[in-house]
Amino acid sequence: MDESWRGRSMESPRPKLRFDGECRVGILRSFSVILLRRSEQRGPDMLSLISRLVVMLLLVVGSACATNAQQPNIVLFLVDDMGWQDTSVEFHSSRTVWNDLYNTPNMERLAAQGMKFTNAYAASPVCSPTRTSLMTGQNPARSRISDWIGHGISQNSVLRSPDWNTVGLQPRDGNATLPTILSNAGYRTAHVGKAHFGAAGTSGSDPTTLGFEINRGGSQIGTPDGQGSGGRYFGPFPASTMPNLGAYGEGDYITTALTAEANAVIDQAVDDQVPFFINMAHYAIHAPIGGQGDPTIVGDYQSIGRPNPEDDYAAMIASMDKSLGDILDNLEAEGVADNTLVLFMSDNGGLSYSSRNTSGVQTVETLAGENVSVDYSANNHNRPVRSGKGTAYEGGTRVPMIVAWAGQQAGAEPLHASLPIAPGSTSDTPVISDDFFPTLLSVAGVPNSQQYVVDNLGNRLIDGNDLTPLLSGAETFEREGEIVFHYPHQWTSFSTPAGVEPFTAIRKGDYRLTYFYGDGQLDGQGPDPRLELYDLTNDLGETTNLAETHPNTLRDLCNAMVAYLDEVDAQLPIVRATGELAELPSVIHHVLGDLNNDDQITIDDWLLFRPAMNQSIIASNRIEAEDQGDLNFDLVIDRYDFLLFKSAYNEANGANAFAADSARVPEPSTAVLFTLGTAGIACWTHRRSSGSELATPTVSRSKPALSVSPTSPW
Repeated sequence: MDESWRGRSMESPRPKLRFDGECRVGILRSFSVILLRRSEQRGPDMLSLISRLVVMLLLVVGSACATNAQQPNIVLFLVDDMGWQDTSVEFHSSRTVWNDLYNTPNMERLAAQGMKFTNAYAASPVCSPTRTSLMTGQNPARSRISDWIGHGISQNSVLRSPDWNTVGLQPRDGNATLPTILSNAGYRTAHVGKAHFGAAGTSGSDPTTLGFEINRGGSQIGTPDGQGSGGRYFGPFPASTMPNLGAYGEGDYITTALTAEANAVIDQAVDDQVPFFINMAHYAIHAPIGGQGDPTIVGDYQSIGRPNPEDDYAAMIASMDKSLGDILDNLEAEGVADNTLVLFMSDNGGLSYSSRNTSGVQTVETLAGENVSVDYSANNHNRPVRSGKGTAYEGGTRVPMIVAWAGQQAGAEPLHASLPIAPGSTSDTPVISDDFFPTLLSVAGVPNSQQYVVDNLGNRLIDGNDLTPLLSGAETFEREGEIVFHYPHQWTSFSTPAGVEPFTAIRKGDYRLTYFYGDGQLDGQGPDPRLELYDLTNDLGETTNLAETHPNTLRDLCNAMVAYLDEVDAQLPIVRATGELAELPSVIHHVLGDLNNDDQITIDDWLLFRPAMNQSIIASNRIEAEDQGDLNFDLVIDRYDFLLFKSAYNEANGANAFAADSARVPEPSTAVLFTLGTAGIACWTHRRSSGSELATPTVSRSKPALSVSPTSPW
């Protein structure tokens, strides 16, 4: 491909003469009329032959033009390590102090043009797994690209990583990547910026082996590698790690350079009259942060006393936002904004410990001149969500997301009847980066796209769902499969950030369940595994663990999580002491506390439960045990079971319902209950290593199951 266009100035776009599909068909029709008239002069045989040829030509070219006209351009604008609140756009239900600290007018512009997603998630709390999920539609649990490329086998004092796919995404994998499919569908595909798809020394480190025709600055690296005197964000940029950026020299800022490259790709595609897909993947705002702010912007924040390195952090965000605005402006100037879909997202949650200011509460001035109180404590930079990048909590995976037609006018009727994204709209439906793959196949009109979603037997090949119904304003959206976050690794050695340990989590409805693997074994020694359940609608900060009080919600999410891990044959952490797989919760098959099996928990179940208190039972499996009132399957009906039953009753019938409904039937005596110990828990299992011969319903793979307490240490 001729690349003499690279580096062309974007300040004065030149006028262009173009022929759209309708115009080209019109020209062909005129040419056909001329041919037909001349053929009439040569006799009926020639007329018949020419007529058939003309009809065939019109059909072929007309069809091609119509297809081309239906193919929208796509810009996937991906930011690195941007937190949910690192913007002036409000993604929370109310404005937060963080929204006043950052200046992102072009994100505001994009949100006004399209749909803002307030419950959007990256597939992982670290970068590479999310980036490959965007390219394949596969969740990290399925792809086994479950950690950042280059991390290798991590460990803490008790667990180590499984033997995950450390080489990352590779062309030999057999996975159909998004750029490959779009390229085959007639798109020009370009990667600009950070790749981090494949490991150093492998084919996958080069985006052009994964379906991108053009690569500007992407390789195996996860952080910018600029060699300038100003630091890693400043040129020159080495060809070995940031290829095809040789036109930039000392002091050139990487965010600005990548923006120019993306706009040059757009210009050339428009000139060549081909639809384009650009993976605009900024290195910003990945560490290092201190001293790396855009030099044309950082002074604005230094002049108002923003503490270090938060001045650079804000400037990096503002520079990223300017890049978004420059690309939107260029799409307008090129006359293709109306037919270009822009998708904005971050690859994981924002940093909230390392590389950030952690000095606690400070009074800070905004660009508007207002003094505000800001808590820069560790784990607080993404509030109201908890913690940040690399962690098991919401701050690790909840990210800003916006989708809009670049030419949509705020307040106007939606541009495209086929995908009518209402300007200024908001979706609270949980979505995940896995969803981008099938969504963009649908948007691009890829023929037979289902072949990339399910195999010939109907088994799902990917985890993402097509979001075009949501984007079109559908009132209901039924997700196929689960939203799961699987990170069986130790992100860093830091102990301060909450939730930095191997985990699996699931988001379903209002609830998020997180399973921490602990030391992988429930034996009362060391940090046992634990479960934490949160109602995100009423407790976005994940402060009140509901594992003890919502046993059936816990059961439902436990079952769904374990079933999914089994379906995709997910890898689990390894117990360092034994070399065995860490334990998973077992599956519970019916409603806990429903002793008469009528699918509800009523006073009738209590009347069955009460006489059995303080008795040993005989049962061959969990269902038999639960039907008799042994809800934690230890073959004794005791206070543990009583508290579980009471919690299940109140969960099903409302707070304090048990006390009211059972008033006529006294609870077991205080003396009896006192001798039976303290509270139990909700997701119950039987460890195969215990030596018991009782059969326990569990996952189909040969893995030990466990009994998990949310109050376990660690």
